[in-house]
Amino acid sequence: MIHEFGYLGLPETYRIIIVTESGKVTVSDTFTRKVLQSSITYDYLSNQGTTPPLLTAYIVQFFSTCIPTLLIEFIVLLLFGFSVKNNYKVFLTVNITTQLIMTAILGATIIYKGSLYANIILFPVELFILLSESIIYSKLLKGYTGKERVFYGVVANLTSFIVGLFLLSKQYEMIVSILSIRY
Repeated sequence: MIHEFGYLGLPETYRIIIVTESGKVTVSDTFTRKVLQSSITYDYLSNQGTTPPLLTAYIVQFFSTCIPTLLIEFIVLLLFGFSVKNNYKVFLTVNITTQLIMTAILGATIIYKGSLYANIILFPVELFILLSESIIYSKLLKGYTGKERVFYGVVANLTSFIVGLFLLSKQYEMIVSILSIRY
């Protein structure tokens, strides 16, 4: 059976208490909640609980932002007329690095503080990424002038940010479903 419990103020330490129809009471060992929204699988027969690894949530968060970002910004790269052959290493390195940074910051915020906090810091993180990528592109992309390479960085990042806003709720739902409370 799956039971879902959700409310504000979930204690950090808790026990699972099961009372059968016959009145038998089983009390689990103490569990400690490690993240804001967590899940536990409780095996009644063995009186053991297991939680999914946090790494799973980070991996889902990384790929759910990285893949769309790479696709969108690659299309913008092509629309700007940049040579893929001459720029793919810089493009991939810059985007994967900034996505790792975003995953570390936003992923930890979603997991430990919730979506409200993640939404609050999203804009400053995206602004940092836009500025960083634009500066790096101005120096490392091949073709066009430095200003045009900066313009590409701005347009690519704004495009992926706007599309990402539409995907954010789906991404959050995926992460929460991995870490949601289930007994």
